[in-house]
Amino acid sequence: GGGAIYIQRAENIEISGSEFKGNKVGQINEYNKYGGAIMINGLSNSADSQITHAIHDCIFEGNEANAGGAIFVSSANVSFNNLKFNNNKANSGGAVSVSSGPSLGKGLEIYNSEFTNNTAVDNGGAIDVSGSFIVDNGKFTANSANSGGAISVSGSDPVFIKNSAFKDNTAKTLGGAVYSHGG
Repeated sequence: GGGAIYIQRAENIEISGSEFKGNKVGQINEYNKYGGAIMINGLSNSADSQITHAIHDCIFEGNEANAGGAIFVSSANVSFNNLKFNNNKANSGGAVSVSSGPSLGKGLEIYNSEFTNNTAVDNGGAIDVSGSFIVDNGKFTANSANSGGAISVSGSDPVFIKNSAFKDNTAKTLGGAVYSHGG
């Protein structure tokens, strides 16, 4: 996984001021199909819940994967700030897919970021997330999926979406902008 960057069990990684364009991962094996540009396979015990990876001031465009067209995160806390995701594609999480356990702390935090024309075959045209989730000052435009045109959220962890705009997002079945479901 991770067409450009693969991070496994690392502490406090920061990625900034970068462009990730046209990265793709195939489906050769279990780990080679996630995160078109970046895959973060984090630490999975409660002692590691204070570790947060940061990605800021980056552009992700035209990346593709099975899950997380641009970024896939598993069992890690990640903070995004001032990111732009354009024209990324995946089966789930057109731009971003996050799978985190409820005991991991913060989960995914997104600030001042834009998601435009991202596509998922299944859930979350822009974002598919399982775990804690915060979006503050997000802009979601023309993203599409079967469910959750912009965002698909599963599980019972806290979800906060504030100061955000949703325009022209579409879903074939449920949640043109946001689809939230348990489990």
